[in-house]
Amino acid sequence: MNGWGRIQCDVVTGNVESLHLRGSSEDEFLLQNFYLVGNEVSSSLADLRYLKYLDMSRNVFKGSRIPKFIGSLKQLTYLNLSHTGFEGIVPHHIGNLSNLEVLDLSSNYELMANDMTWTFSHLSSLKHLDLSFLKLSGAKHRDMVLYMPFLKTLCLHASNLYLSDLDHSLNSSKILPNIKHLELGSFVNFQVPLPRFLKNMTSVTIMRNLIELDLSENMFKQIEHVGIWRQCQLKKLSVSFNHFILEMIDLLKNASECSGYSLKRLSLDYSLYGRIPESLGRLDNLRELDLSSCG
Repeated sequence: MNGWGRIQCDVVTGNVESLHLRGSSEDEFLLQNFYLVGNEVSSSLADLRYLKYLDMSRNVFKGSRIPKFIGSLKQLTYLNLSHTGFEGIVPHHIGNLSNLEVLDLSSNYELMANDMTWTFSHLSSLKHLDLSFLKLSGAKHRDMVLYMPFLKTLCLHASNLYLSDLDHSLNSSKILPNIKHLELGSFVNFQVPLPRFLKNMTSVTIMRNLIELDLSENMFKQIEHVGIWRQCQLKKLSVSFNHFILEMIDLLKNASECSGYSLKRLSLDYSLYGRIPESLGRLDNLRELDLSSCG
């Protein structure tokens, strides 16, 4: 590959394969003040037929739509349109990107989906999907995201979903079989019980590769430990900003022995009310424990 700053081309053919157009992050903004501003994305991008990597995150396209021609970039494996201010409906044409492995549409607060079928039907290679802060409450087939066979990371933080949207009666053995990182923080209806697929996590067929789980900012009063606390592979659990009451004192009473050896990071900040559970001492490999603002 030859590199010219933010553009990378194939050294033999000269075809553009990567565009690194990421704007300033919050920290970088103070240092270099670099970002793009526009009413729309230029259609000339559609001419880059061999483009594999496109990062346009942290630029300003506020009020514009994600262009439909994005779906014509069939070689894309990486697409990041986060923090761009895109609005309207996610075009179903994104479902044409069958080689896509990473898709990040997060933090576009006025972006919504009306049908999630495109996520499941054609994005069969997808490994990382971040839809945090999108408006997904009105989308049809919302639970499609749970049945993407190769997905390893799924982020749905503050995506205007109800936990009941992820409840279902389908075959639980097909739920995110390769998922490692799952973020379900800040859902809308925080008073309802956990979805059945989370309560049934003791089954080896359900998310058996999960190592990081985020259930923060849901205001749970309790978590059914039968599912979560018996995960032998879970290494990082965040249940921050919930509202656990005394029922959590014996949260690990019936936990399997392996969970005491696997969990390395546990975040309970702003969540515990009452005394700190003595059972936390049975987490032998715990390296980080956040109990700030508890009590």
